[in-house]
Amino acid sequence: MTDLLFDAPWWLVSMVVGVGVVIFISGNRRVERGIRNLGLALLGLAALLVLFRLLVDTPKKIALRESRQLVASVESGDWKTFRSLLAPDATLRVLTSRPVYTDAEQVTAAAQAGAEGVRLRAVHLRSAVVEQTGPLATVTVDVFTEQEQAGVPVLDSAWQFDFKKTSVGWRVSEIRALKIADLSADQIERELPRNITR
Repeated sequence: MTDLLFDAPWWLVSMVVGVGVVIFISGNRRVERGIRNLGLALLGLAALLVLFRLLVDTPKKIALRESRQLVASVESGDWKTFRSLLAPDATLRVLTSRPVYTDAEQVTAAAQAGAEGVRLRAVHLRSAVVEQTGPLATVTVDVFTEQEQAGVPVLDSAWQFDFKKTSVGWRVSEIRALKIADLSADQIERELPRNITR
């Protein structure tokens, strides 16, 4: 319900505006104040929905924005920003396996080692979809990367970021590698950087 109020889809806003305009014009032509005022009320509702959409940050909006920042920080090599978007106890796992890295320092060090290991040049975010279940907001991103590593100039991958509310705002509590090229889960895990120090 809060999604309809604070993050109303544009089609809904457009529909409320359209119905409001039609009712307002109809009431105005027939000189019926009640109908005209109903049209004005619908137009006011549409304006409120737009304001709420633009001004109110919902957990889903925050998670989506911070996911884009996380991806951008990997591309630019801004590991300070990357680390700041993680909860202290953030983990990284492949699909549903046990966590490979068990805190934010390890996750950051592994991401940096991986990006530097393949000489990452660019990260292109193809799609980002967010869902909220209780206290968690989960963003699924589909990306492809360009790197200088011989034989693998471009890789497709899919990731999930679980966001939870912390004392400093919404932060990533878990990263899941869903897909990297055509590698199996075991192959992905073997390719992850090892001997990560805190």
